[in-house]
Amino acid sequence: MKLKRHIREISKGIVLGILVFAILVVIGHFSGNKISVDRQFWMRFAFTMLYSITLYYANALTFMFLDKIYEKDRFQKRRLFVGFFLSFAITLFVIFLLRIFEEIGLDNKTWTQFVSQEKPAYYTVAVIIFFFVSLFVHAFYFYKKFLSTRFSVIFFFHYPNLFVRLFHF
Repeated sequence: MKLKRHIREISKGIVLGILVFAILVVIGHFSGNKISVDRQFWMRFAFTMLYSITLYYANALTFMFLDKIYEKDRFQKRRLFVGFFLSFAITLFVIFLLRIFEEIGLDNKTWTQFVSQEKPAYYTVAVIIFFFVSLFVHAFYFYKKFLSTRFSVIFFFHYPNLFVRLFHF
């Protein structure tokens, strides 16, 4: 894979992280939380970016892999189901790895402490965000595909001779 594509995907993860953080701040504000730009604010921003970039990039790699497997028909139902469940599993696995990094690497807990104190609730918010972002991304790409297909069909029916002239050898 080309470096440009990886940089573009990481850039998308950064933009997504900023959007997710902004949405979380707005939700917090309307829930009655005071917004104060202090050390805790920036720590939450850093963790949101860490999770967003890592999760987005892991899922982008997954979809690039699936695009190679389903190269001829990227939008068939089987690819959608495989993509969604594989992406869900990878998301849970990456969240687990990030939680290990956070608890053991940053908070200096032992493996035993980490395992004994780990709760499913720690994964809930990230999984909910994944679900909505995944729905949005799929809807966007399917809409984009629909428009390109629709445009091609409309263009072909309005200008059929153009295609004959272009592809006549």
